[in-house]
Order: sequence, then C-alpha cells, then structure tokens
Amino acid sequence: MEFHKSLIHNSPYPVALYIHIPFCVKKCFYCDFYSVRYSRDLAQIIIEEILKELHFFFHTGKHIRTIYIGGGTPSCLDPDIFEKLLKGIVSLNPASAREWTVEANPESLGREFILLCRRYYVTRLSIGIQSTEDSLLKVLGRKTTFSDIERSAELLNQYWDGELNVDLITGIPGQSQKIMQRDIDFCLKAFHPGHISLYSLTIEEGTELGKQIREKRFILPSPETGESLWFEGYRILESNKLFNYEISNFSKRGKESLHNIRYWRLNPYIGIGPGAVSTLPGEKEPVIRMTHPEDIELYIKSSDNFWGMTYETIDAKTFLFETCMMGFRLKKGIQKQEFMTRFGLSLPALVPVLWEKWEKNGWANQDQSTYRLSKKGRLMLNTLLAELSEAIKNRREKVMIIQWPGYDEGAGHIIF
Repeated sequence: MEFHKSLIHNSPYPVALYIHIPFCVKKCFYCDFYSVRYSRDLAQIIIEEILKELHFFFHTGKHIRTIYIGGGTPSCLDPDIFEKLLKGIVSLNPASAREWTVEANPESLGREFILLCRRYYVTRLSIGIQSTEDSLLKVLGRKTTFSDIERSAELLNQYWDGELNVDLITGIPGQSQKIMQRDIDFCLKAFHPGHISLYSLTIEEGTELGKQIREKRFILPSPETGESLWFEGYRILESNKLFNYEISNFSKRGKESLHNIRYWRLNPYIGIGPGAVSTLPGEKEPVIRMTHPEDIELYIKSSDNFWGMTYETIDAKTFLFETCMMGFRLKKGIQKQEFMTRFGLSLPALVPVLWEKWEKNGWANQDQSTYRLSKKGRLMLNTLLAELSEAIKNRREKVMIIQWPGYDEGAGHIIF
C-alpha cells in the first residue's frame, strides 16, 4: 500500500536509526542485501536524498537511541561524501544516542575513514572479515585478501580507540576446523575485538554462490560438519571470554551491540535509504511497517512521494510471533514487563499449553523478569518457532496490542 506521513504516530519516542548505503565495489557471491556497483556521482545523489529523508523522519523530535550505518559497504564512499553524511546525522543532535556503529570492509578501510568516524562521534566499527584464508575469500566472492585484513588491523590499532566488532563465517565450502580456528585466533590477536559475530553460511536464493552450488562447482559441508565447525568456534570464543549472548553473536561483558538488541527486542526502528525497512507505531494502527524499493532510480525519482515507500499494517498475532521470534534469539530472552505492556497478558497466558510443554521438556524457563529459551531450546529454535506460530494461529481468543513501543530501557519508564 502507498505510504503517507499521516500514517505515522507523531509523538516523540525512542528509535533505532538504520541508514542503508547501497554501494559495493564488488558484490559478494553469498550476499542478498541490496547494493549496486559504487559510483561517486550516484553516491552524491543518494546521500542528498538520505539527508532529506533523515530530516523528514526526525523533525517531530523522535529520540535516537542507536545509529547504524550499514550496506552495502559504507567504507567505499569517498571521504568527502561520507563526511557529508556524518555531518548531516550530527546536525540532528542525537545526544540521546548510546551507540553509533558504522560497517567497513578491510579493502576499503582507510586512515581518513577512521579519523572521520572518530571526529563525528562514531562509537563502534564493524569489520567484515568472514575468513582470513584467501582461497575461502575467493569462494565467497570477496574483494578482500588476507593482506587487506592485515593492513586494516594495523590501521585500527593505530587510529581507532572505540568499540570494534568483527564478522566471521563458518561452513564455507573447503573450510576445515583448522582454518576456522586460525581465523578466530588471528582476529583475536590482531584486532582485539570486544565483539565477534560468528555466522553459519546461509545460501540465499538468487545469489551467485547459490547458483555455483547448484551447478556443483562447490560442495557445502554436510550439516553435521557445518554444525561441528560452528560449535568449535563457539568453544574458542567463550574460552577467550567472548560470551554467546545471541544466536550468532559473542561479546565481552558490556560490549553487546545495543543497536541489534533493539532489533531483537522489536523496539521501534527507522530505516533510511534504498531497500531499508522501518517498523513504527502508526497513527491509527498500533504497528506499521514501511519498506523502501530496492531500486536506486525509483528511490531518487520518488523523492517527492516519500522515496517510493510502501507500508503494511502488522496485526497483533503477527506482532506477537515476531516479538517472540526475535526475543528468543537472545540468551536473556524476553523482558516480562515489556511483554506485558505490549500485549496485556503474560506469554504463558497467551500460549498456555505450548509454554507448559516447553517448560516440562526443559526447552524454556522464566524467572521474575524474563521468559527465555534454555541452551537446549535455542539450539532447536526453528522447530520451537514453528510450534509457536501454529499455537498463535490456532488461538481462539483475540490477541491485542495494548501499548507500543512500551517500556524503554534508556528512560526507565513506560513510553506513551
């Protein structure tokens, strides 16, 4: 459905801000995020539109809790264009932001990029390493080489004093346990990260790697081998005091990604740029989701028509499922007070038979403040989510969204 500004609730409330930079020097074979080949001229136009959109969303006084600039590859922007974006964000005076993250790739990470991030109050860099093995980087279609990774580590150690995340992937065709361990060991020693994201390779439909695997040019590890690789990574990271706080994320104490936690708790977020998505309180509907077109030309041409955004309303049963689907990814689980504020009932009251079964089998538990899955339950997350979806669908009594956004951990009180 076509979007209009009258759909959005105008009251100020805390949000997570995501800005999508839709440019890469080269598209990785496994990636299904929207991006096109970098062009300076096109980037100048897109950043102008992103800045206009920023002011459209934030003229009503919404409070920015966290900022994340992702892509694509933000570090491939020319420094003057990147600085213009940072200046535009700072002009919003996001004093309430507790964290500001920017993504970068080793091959495009430069001294000037790092110094701009420091100058404009960026608190966290997220570096896409994926592997340190050149042969595996080629399988993934990465432009990065091990030499680039070494150079980026030297730059960061010399010029960066903020928080640092490193992304790694397990389950790459040809990856052995020895290689994967070497990846982690190198990153720990060279980057000294407070946070590591360890993802299992997922073959997305429509990607080049998916095509190559269908053509049998590469063979994926067996599910057992892939699982063994990931769990060995889990063991190494936790032995180095980076603890698994979310399905694919590990951090030292107090170094968790605040921006992603807001996603997993399904707090309101605004996405800006081609392909970005927002989920916000509506003026008449409790929850609306706005989606930008994955089309740069349409995004630019539709500047006077809300950048081509469309919207859908999220019904209460869908929102209940999404709240649980995202919240159960976290080791700490779902906050009871926030859940009660959102739906007016406890989770066991909404799905009583299922919750009793989960507790009896040791898959879920609760304490005074949270509902969460056990370690055993989190390992079978997809199975439990399928059961939950069926239980919510078959619930006869109406599910209500009572109040959302609800509880805000930054302010410590109920919003709205």
